[in-house]
Amino acid sequence: MAGKALAPVPPRPTGRPTDYTEEMATEILERLAEGETLRAICRDEHLPATRTVRGWVLANRSGFAPKYALARVMQLETEVDEMKEISDNIQMGVVHIQKQVVTKSGRVITVHEERLQDMTQHRHMQIDTRKWRASKIAWRNYGDRIGSRPIDQDDDKDSTTTIVVVNGLPDDDHYVSPEEMAAQYADDPENMPPQPGAEPPTEPEA
Repeated sequence: MAGKALAPVPPRPTGRPTDYTEEMATEILERLAEGETLRAICRDEHLPATRTVRGWVLANRSGFAPKYALARVMQLETEVDEMKEISDNIQMGVVHIQKQVVTKSGRVITVHEERLQDMTQHRHMQIDTRKWRASKIAWRNYGDRIGSRPIDQDDDKDSTTTIVVVNGLPDDDHYVSPEEMAAQYADDPENMPPQPGAEPPTEPEA
């Protein structure tokens, strides 16, 4: 009597990749430089988990650490460029409004409305978050700078200098190039530019 044919055994899932390859490393670096977060990139099934990528950085696998540091700095440069686009372009969205209305009979009823409008508060939050990240991670370029300069003696005869806080983009004397900043982080991979670790600005209440 012929035996019954056994059903083929499905292949066991192999899980996320863990071995370093130049192809995966290049894709991760390019997407980081374009502004994606490491978490978003590593959600793709064909790429390793974030823990694996950070392990490559700490071990400097095949010279990955300095490349990763440079991609992180370029990521911030991309976010700085995005701020102008966000401020220049309207983002339309639906706002849900709930209000109470008194009818002719004196009854108070709740009315729900939907209104299409520019999401200005959301755009402010997007810009503030990018400014916060740039000022904290790339503070040499985008943080407040404190310096001193002589003041007019007629204004205050007992003082010769005053403290000045300068905001905004760096000038030539303060700018640190992406390569220089990446080199600083590559010397100490554990201090690599992180994803936001503290609370970024929150959207203001309406």
